[in-house]
Amino acid sequence: MPNHLKTYLVDHAALTLSVLELAKRARNSNPEGELGEFLTEVVPILEAERKTLKEMLCRIKGSDSHLKNFAAWGAEKAGRFKLNDSLFSYSDLSRVVELEALLAATEVKTAMWDALVALATTRSDFRDLDLDEHLSENKTMGEKLRAFHRTAAHRALRHEES
Repeated sequence: MPNHLKTYLVDHAALTLSVLELAKRARNSNPEGELGEFLTEVVPILEAERKTLKEMLCRIKGSDSHLKNFAAWGAEKAGRFKLNDSLFSYSDLSRVVELEALLAATEVKTAMWDALVALATTRSDFRDLDLDEHLSENKTMGEKLRAFHRTAAHRALRHEES
């Protein structure tokens, strides 16, 4: 019989690794200003999420998947070759696409933490974990990402005078 919880946690641990790598890349490309400060704050949050997911896996006698982690890591690296009108340098459109990817991943992670919070009420082995904190952080992260995305999209997509 398949262990859906184990698969779910392994998959989301890999997703969180990919998001962590993307957040680091975005932070390094935007080291200044409010966005840079925000991304600097996000990195340890994502690291804590991975730690919690790995702890949950350990408690159900599961473990991280090196293969899935490698695939997630590689997918983030491959995402650097997206079309953004600037193949070898960072552009305003690069920022928009990165923020959209972070926003999409945050929505998925918000749904994940919501599901895990509900699950923890039925499992004594998860009750001591502060899953509500991860859920709250993801909701806040999503709100902030939307605001940064709006600003970045306006800058990148505004009408340029000829």
